[in-house]
Amino acid sequence: MSQTIDDYTDTIDLTFDANLRTPAEARMFCDDMKREGYTRTPYLKELRLSADACWNIDVGLLSDLLFSTCNLRLLRLAHSEALFQKDLSLSKNIASLHTLTTLELYDGGLHTIEMFTTMRSKLLRVVHITDRNDPTHRVYNYAPFFSCGAIRGLKTLVLDSLKCDDKTFGSEGRKLKFKSVESLTLSRSKVPMNVFVKAFPCIKSLILAEVTPSIEYRWPYLCSLAVDLLSCWPIAFNVDHLMITRLDTAESRGLIEPILQAVKHMMPHVLTLSPQSDIEDEFWNGLKVSVPSVVALQIRFDDVLAVNARTLGNRLVWAAQAPHPSVHARATGSRVFTRIHEHALSLEYLVFEVFEGRYMNTGVNSAIFTHRLQVTRDISGGKQITELTSANDSVLLQEVLRDVDCDAPEW
Repeated sequence: MSQTIDDYTDTIDLTFDANLRTPAEARMFCDDMKREGYTRTPYLKELRLSADACWNIDVGLLSDLLFSTCNLRLLRLAHSEALFQKDLSLSKNIASLHTLTTLELYDGGLHTIEMFTTMRSKLLRVVHITDRNDPTHRVYNYAPFFSCGAIRGLKTLVLDSLKCDDKTFGSEGRKLKFKSVESLTLSRSKVPMNVFVKAFPCIKSLILAEVTPSIEYRWPYLCSLAVDLLSCWPIAFNVDHLMITRLDTAESRGLIEPILQAVKHMMPHVLTLSPQSDIEDEFWNGLKVSVPSVVALQIRFDDVLAVNARTLGNRLVWAAQAPHPSVHARATGSRVFTRIHEHALSLEYLVFEVFEGRYMNTGVNSAIFTHRLQVTRDISGGKQITELTSANDSVLLQEVLRDVDCDAPEW
C-alpha cells in the first residue's frame, strides 16, 4: 500500500528550544522569527535569554515573538524589571501565555511581581530573583504574588528580598496554604519562619541564604537543607542531606561549635560543604567525633575560586586514597584536601564539584566539573577508590538515601 506524507506527520517532532547567550544571538533569533512570519514560533518550547542577551534587546520585537508562541513551556529572562518598564506589552504577552510551566525572572521588581496576578498559565516552577546589585537591599511585598491563581499547583519556588508580614499569605482566618510546593529557596530575607511552615507544610527541600528566621521551626517532611552562615540556625529537625555554605567564615564569627551541635542534632547522611577558602582543623575534628551519621561528603567550589578544576579534582582523588598526606601537596594547594585525608577516613563517598555562575547558593545553576568517588575497604583496612561515571552518577545519593522516602535534591 502506498503512503503519503500525511501518514508520517504524527511522528515528526518540529519542536525546538532556544538558549540565547549574547546580544547578537538574541537579535538574530528575533529577526529570523519575524522574517519567517513567526511560522516556527508555535513549535518553540523553551526560551532562555542570558543577562548579556537581554542587554539592550529590542523589547518590542521580543514581545511580538512571545505573543506568537502557543506551546512555550519554559521562559527565562534577565533584567526583567527593566524590560517590563521599557515596553508594557511584554508583561501582558507573557501573562497571556497559557502553556508555561516554568518561569524564571532575574533582576525583577514591582512590575514583575504584579504581572503574576494576571497570568493564565498554571506554573510548576517559579524563580523570581531581584536586583542583587541594589545598594539599598530593598525588600518587596509578595502578597500579590501569593494570592494569584497561577501558582496554586506550584512544585518549586525560588524567591529573594521578601518582606513578610501578617498579610503576606492572606488575611486572618483565610490563610493561604501551598501544599503542592516541595522545594523552597529563600534568600536575602528576614521572615517569621513559622509562617512559612504553615504556608508550605509539605516542603522536602529547603535552601536558605542570608535569611534570619525569627523563631525555631520544624518541617515534618523535610529531607534536604542548604543553609549559609549568614542565616540563623534555630532549626529543629533531622535531615538526610545538609549543605553548609560560607563555612570558612565560621571561625572568625565563633560559630564552629554551634554549627557542629546543629549538624549533630540534624544527623545528616550526606554533608555538602561550599567553602570559599580553607576549613579549619577544629571543624574536621568535631565532625569526625560528633557526627558519625555522615557517610557521603561533597565539596563544592564556585568557578571563580577554582582556577584549574581538574587539578583540584585530582587532589580529591589523592585525599581519598593517599596513605599519608604529602608535604609537597600541603605546600602547593588548598589544605581542604589534606584535611579530608586526615579526618574523613570513615566516609563511603567523596564528591568534588565546581559550579558556574553567581547563583550557586540558590541552586539554579549547574556543575561544570565533577569528581564522584566511592571509597571501599578490604578486610585488611586498605582503601579502594572507584570513580562513578556519568552512567551511574545518580548512584551516590540514591544509595545513601535508599531507605528513606526522599529523592536526591537538585542543587
